[in-house]
Amino acid sequence: MEDVKSGMRACGYTNLAGTGDKTPIDQALKRFYCMKDSGFTRKDNLDLCKQGRIGESPICEDRR
Repeated sequence: MEDVKSGMRACGYTNLAGTGDKTPIDQALKRFYCMKDSGFTRKDNLDLCKQGRIGESPICEDRR
C-alpha cells in the first residue's frame, strides 16, 4: 500500500483518500495516466479516456 501512496504523491495527488477532490478534469487525467504509465493498475480496469465526454480532453488524444 505504501508503494501506491508513494506513486500517487509522485504523480501529483494531494488527496490520497480520493474523496472531495475538486481537481479540474485535465489535471485528474494527467494524474490518472501518470499512475497507469508507472505500471499501476486498477481492479476494475477503468480507462478514463474511454468514459464518455471525458475522452474529448486533449489529454486523451493518444489514449482513445
